[in-house]
Amino acid sequence: SISELRIYSVPEELRKYKFAEVFENRLALAARPDQLSQVDITRPFEEYGMVGSNSGSFIVGGPGSVTCMVSAWNGLFVGKPEVWNQMKADGTGSYKFELVEAARSAPLNNQVIVKAPVQGFEAGDKYGLFFLNRYGAFVNTGMHTDSLFDTQKAKMISIPVNWWSGRT
Repeated sequence: SISELRIYSVPEELRKYKFAEVFENRLALAARPDQLSQVDITRPFEEYGMVGSNSGSFIVGGPGSVTCMVSAWNGLFVGKPEVWNQMKADGTGSYKFELVEAARSAPLNNQVIVKAPVQGFEAGDKYGLFFLNRYGAFVNTGMHTDSLFDTQKAKMISIPVNWWSGRT
């Protein structure tokens, strides 16, 4: 006979993201172990508002892991190994990601990005994103998307580097 029975639930495994960024009063989380190219966006002013209207989950740029994410110029920029993707409003209150033409000018990871004041670039730009990748050091003073190749405002601020090893 059974005199007493207790049932203890086992909590679901926590989904741990590699990247977190604040974007237009929302929390953006990216690179979950089970979906490395996914970005989840909360509702405004609700850090736990991951479901319901005005929140969303986005697969960014096809296969491959998100390598960095930063909020800049009133947008959210998500980096993959060779390109930036920009999240922006589509005019209906919804958001979508667009590829930013930034071939060879995307940061290696979040640890190599520094947002700092910039002088001497284009008028109106108050700060830039300084970063490293396998090709050298860059500063980005703004971004926009269009159909032309290499339209970002990235400037190489180093000579091409030879320290990169493709095996690591």
